[in-house]
Amino acid sequence: MMYVEYPELTEFERLENLPVLDVSEILLSSIEVLSAESEVENVTALRLTSVAGRPAYIATNDSGLQHVFYADNGDHLLEVNSAVAVETVNYSGFTTSLSDINYGSLVQDDQWTLSSSLHPHRPLHRVNMGDEKDAVVYVSSTTGEIVRDTNRQERFWNWLGSTIHWIYPLQLRRHEALWIDLVVILSLIGVISVVTGSIIGIMRLRVKRRERQKRGLSPYTGIDKWHHIMGLCCMVFVGTFIFSGMLSLGPWGIFESRNSSEGQVRQYAGSAFLSLSEFPTLNSTEIPVGTKEIVWSQIGGQGHLVFSRSSSERLVKLTEADTPQIMPRTLLERIELSLPDFIQQAQVVSVESVDSYDDYYYSRHNRYRPLPVYRVKFDDEESTWYHVDQNTGQVISRHTDATRLERWIYNGLHSLDFSFLLNLGLLWDVLVITLSVIGFGFCITSVILAWRRIT
Repeated sequence: MMYVEYPELTEFERLENLPVLDVSEILLSSIEVLSAESEVENVTALRLTSVAGRPAYIATNDSGLQHVFYADNGDHLLEVNSAVAVETVNYSGFTTSLSDINYGSLVQDDQWTLSSSLHPHRPLHRVNMGDEKDAVVYVSSTTGEIVRDTNRQERFWNWLGSTIHWIYPLQLRRHEALWIDLVVILSLIGVISVVTGSIIGIMRLRVKRRERQKRGLSPYTGIDKWHHIMGLCCMVFVGTFIFSGMLSLGPWGIFESRNSSEGQVRQYAGSAFLSLSEFPTLNSTEIPVGTKEIVWSQIGGQGHLVFSRSSSERLVKLTEADTPQIMPRTLLERIELSLPDFIQQAQVVSVESVDSYDDYYYSRHNRYRPLPVYRVKFDDEESTWYHVDQNTGQVISRHTDATRLERWIYNGLHSLDFSFLLNLGLLWDVLVITLSVIGFGFCITSVILAWRRIT
């Protein structure tokens, strides 16, 4: 799990494998395409990307439904069938000279597509790449985009890693409520076992000096002694690991926010819907070379266009007269002016520019966390923080008292992702591997003793 992540399509992979927009095929503007479509009158999000090798607008309405319109002729893509799915894969960066692409099947879910983030895209088209990695990609039946990828190595190691660790077999994970209850109950049993075992282990120690010198610290011999001593050595680590793992599910709503972020982000944007007429005109001749996706973004009721070449290279066009730029000063001023709007009934405690990772803003397992960002803090009842990308104005994350607590007692205790350790690189690896080996050895002694008892 440390070195082979659970399959997902990261923001880096998504943009890396998108084809460059064919600007010669962008013949219609977003207003021309969407003006006659009553289903998408209230547009909350809009992108220009590639679907089946053609530039296409993907518009999300206020019901959360996504609609795809081709930018060359305005056709509404009503059905993403197997042919569209295969064509999308053919034009993607996942295809190599060794690929022998063949359509697999339409699946509601499988072992590698259980994430709730994929719910808006179900069912999914499974397409086999037929390459040396035995790669498989999944295409959304809603938008025609690639939304997940896996390969043989990922699948093999995750059967041994994440699937066992999370108790994640498909047949159980499909029943989410049952799975959550099972993990919580088993974790509680584990915590009780560690606590009671630790109490007994401490009570059985020979604390008197004469007795300890004569017979040793533990009264046991053989495997019993190993179990006793190893248990005392790793009781804190094993106990907090099990306890924090249980908290990853947020049982009993302990990490739930009292206020929704949706309304706050809407206030920062200045409107619930995009007013497309207020955005700079998208002229295909002005699209920067190498652009793979264009996003319509809004801050304080003012619209701008974000041109993405990669996850780390984005340019912004703010007005008709502007040319796309990297982090223009006008954008920073617009962001700074709108930051207090997140929570209008609260006061801003501070606004700081964060240009390096710290304990609350950091990236692990290829999680998208761009730099630099603004961190704005409020004095509301939840002491809310927001992180906003200075390159695009995009809201990256939100923290409240509850999520900051979760960061320490779940992420901190479970993954040991403290910044002072992460910054030391190999030391974190050595520490986690060492603790895992000790914990595994202790578990082996537990199994041996239990087997002796029942036989």
